[in-house]
Formats: sequence, C-alpha cells, structure tokens
Amino acid sequence: MSSQEKRQINAFGPNCFIETGSNEMGAAGNTAMALCSKNDSGHQFNVTQHGSGLARIHSDGTLEIAAGQLENAVQSNDGQAIMIQTNHGKFDIVVKNNSLNIKATNITIDAEDTLVLQGNNVRIGRSEKNTSTSNVDIHGNRVHIHNPRDGNMAIVLRTHNMFSAFAGSYVSLAKVASKIGAGGFF
Repeated sequence: MSSQEKRQINAFGPNCFIETGSNEMGAAGNTAMALCSKNDSGHQFNVTQHGSGLARIHSDGTLEIAAGQLENAVQSNDGQAIMIQTNHGKFDIVVKNNSLNIKATNITIDAEDTLVLQGNNVRIGRSEKNTSTSNVDIHGNRVHIHNPRDGNMAIVLRTHNMFSAFAGSYVSLAKVASKIGAGGFF
C-alpha cells in the first residue's frame, strides 16, 4: 500500500476534518491522526497524534476542561473529578509571559523526596490590602536558614550586615539589634 493510499481525509462540513495516515514529516514526525476544526472567527482547534509518540491538543483560544458537574457521577473514592497522571517522565506546566494561579479551599503539594520553591522572590502569605495571613507553621526536625544578611530574620539570628560592621567594637550586640529593629542608626 503506497503512502497516498494509506492517507485519508474525511470532511464534516467546511469547518472540520479528520486526517489519518499522513506521511508528511514535521518536527514531531508524521501525523498518524489529526482532528482539525476552525470556527467562523478563524480560531483553530486540533487534536493530533504523531509518529514520534507525541499527542497534542492545541487551541488558538481558551481551552476549558470541566468535570464533576454531577456529584453522583464522580467515580473516584477520593472524589477526584480530574486526574492527570504520568507513569514515566516529568510533568511540566509552562506559562510564558504571564502567571500560573491555583485556587482551592485547601491545596496540598506532596513530594516523596524534595519540595523546591524557587524564584528571585518567594513570598508566603497574603499581600492584598487590609488582609493578613493568620498563621505560618513550619514543622520539621531541622529548620535551616542560610545566613540572611538583611531583613527581620537577620536581626533575630544576628547575621545582619550591621552586626558584622560592629563586630569587635565596644558597641553591644543588644544595642545594634535594638537600633536595627527601630529603623537603623541614621
């Protein structure tokens, strides 16, 4: 069977078609299957499977996934309406030029080994005006803070730059701490 005989395109009106068996090569290999549609505004939506094993869902506009509309239809004992699972490899969420927001009544991030929160600035707690975070609890047999040089934790731990500036002088550490906590020497 030639590659042309293997390829089929079935159209469902002017805005939707299914293509199978394409030998045209792209970055992800040939397209084994593609469900393609375009609305009257020109926005495209595609579901494709490629020869490399990549399966892709693409939407020019917003893609909404909704589940659990009927409480008695949820099949999981834990009440999961949506479950995303990978048996091998990483799971990445990449947001370019904007932010990722996760909102729920309770959020649990559970790592079997190491949980890393990293960024140029890491904030824990609310930042909205006239609100505050009630409690921050840190549970651990060992809590290690690496020599902060500025901020209120540096004052408590006496690692603030001003402590090293007055080290070996006749000014007591208590006096330095009280001045830093009160807004400084100047």
